[in-house]
Amino acid sequence: QVTYKSRFLSSDSYQANKEHNRIAVCEFGTITMPDPCKNFFQRFLSRFELPKPTDNANVSFVTYKGDYYVSTETNVMHKVDPETLETTKKVDWSKFIAVNGATAHPHTEPDGTTYNMGNSYTSKGAYYNIIRVPSTKKTAEETLEGVTVLCSIPSVDKTKPSYYHSFGE
Repeated sequence: QVTYKSRFLSSDSYQANKEHNRIAVCEFGTITMPDPCKNFFQRFLSRFELPKPTDNANVSFVTYKGDYYVSTETNVMHKVDPETLETTKKVDWSKFIAVNGATAHPHTEPDGTTYNMGNSYTSKGAYYNIIRVPSTKKTAEETLEGVTVLCSIPSVDKTKPSYYHSFGE
């Protein structure tokens, strides 16, 4: 038997796009246009604003500590209810360890321990970090507590780190 469920991720990016009835947040391969309600000068100046980072984690379903998340290569994931697919919590890697993001496809051991790779940018250059998420939680509300960086590998060219989508084997 095969079943299928789908639902729009209730991310801040999705809510902003819905509220404006247009693409208001830049995504991978999608650029925003200046707000048509702004005057000419305001639209011109908006070209020099840094884009708001997206929290639209729409690449992969992953499990950490027995909970389900949707993730992408940014530092934000969303915890979801596996039955309803409802977004229940926004989780930021950088609140737990010093990384600016992690891959969308980690590796999970049979006991539930999960390994991933995250990047960090410091005044000394860019680093690739091997991350370990423990298999169990101490409380029901816990998310990434207990995550550790096992090692940090400096980028060969400290000003040009490589892009990576998956944690390779």
